[in-house]
Amino acid sequence: MKKILLLTVISLLMVNTAFAEKMVVTSKKLSIRQITDTDGYLLRVLPTGYMIDTLDGTEVMAGGDEWIKVRDNDGLEGYVRKMYLSSMDSKNSITQALINKIEAVGSSKKTQDKVLKQNNIESNIIMVSGEGLHRVEISLKDLNRITCNGSMSDPVYSKDKEVEIVRGGKKDLFVKISPVKITQGGMTEVRYNTFPRELYVECDSIVYNLSLLPKEDKPSQTIVFKTPYADSKKAMSYEQSTAYETMVSDIFKNIYQEMIPEGYAVKKGSLKYEFQEMDMRLRYVYTGHDYVVEDWEVKSKVPYTVELEENMFVPVLKNPRAISLTVPRLSENEKGRLLVIRAASSNR
Repeated sequence: MKKILLLTVISLLMVNTAFAEKMVVTSKKLSIRQITDTDGYLLRVLPTGYMIDTLDGTEVMAGGDEWIKVRDNDGLEGYVRKMYLSSMDSKNSITQALINKIEAVGSSKKTQDKVLKQNNIESNIIMVSGEGLHRVEISLKDLNRITCNGSMSDPVYSKDKEVEIVRGGKKDLFVKISPVKITQGGMTEVRYNTFPRELYVECDSIVYNLSLLPKEDKPSQTIVFKTPYADSKKAMSYEQSTAYETMVSDIFKNIYQEMIPEGYAVKKGSLKYEFQEMDMRLRYVYTGHDYVVEDWEVKSKVPYTVELEENMFVPVLKNPRAISLTVPRLSENEKGRLLVIRAASSNR
């Protein structure tokens, strides 16, 4: 069996530190390092538009650059160069960061992989099918994505409704709720309004009407337009376009980034398994022509580190062809993902 390890996550102890403010990454990629040095150990690479907490009183001058300590959404702490961060209350900074990210995503698959590989915003997938009004909850403060497996028109929406929508190639739109500044009694407050945003877009000759409902407790959302006809031929062409090992690696990278492989259909999973040291939950199932991909969440529930290997999951999987773990070990309550490819004929 071909084993693939896509990502190693470095876990650090969390400490109680005061946050200065939440800021947004404006460069096309930003490295978090263990020390204030460009040659320091690389902990993680953040994509454009990533929102991160800075830690109060940690600004340091080193090597002619101003560094600041940050904490990402997973609790990982390290240092970044402050010149590549902008305040969240700057609408223009957020717009530019969004544009930079879309330009990077749309330029090439290689660039797309580099920019999105370690985008650690938890994303959920919402399937939308058929004409008519669709009410969809999206993230209030994170970047949301709308995708179509076929050709997609430019969106039609009211640009004065505190929302930014930018194209990412021919098949993707990226949506960001814009903050507004409210000044009262000499005090300025940054506010994200939660009223619905209406959007019309055409995907494969079907016009979709979306009512986007921003929710503060929602992570980044991926909205997928599901066309009424199967894309089995596209999926087969995608699966047979390269050597098997290359195809497996490409599928795993796409699924890890929650990007749907060409021609594949996706649905939410419902299976759950409980074990002594961990629980498994099937997040999504992606179905192509010859292969099915399962995206599992694995969560530790014991007060010690659990070492993981791909072969330990084989007994509960259905004839797996390839398995990829995103983490080699889990600490207490830590989550990882298990990606599995099996033959489409091996139905559960």
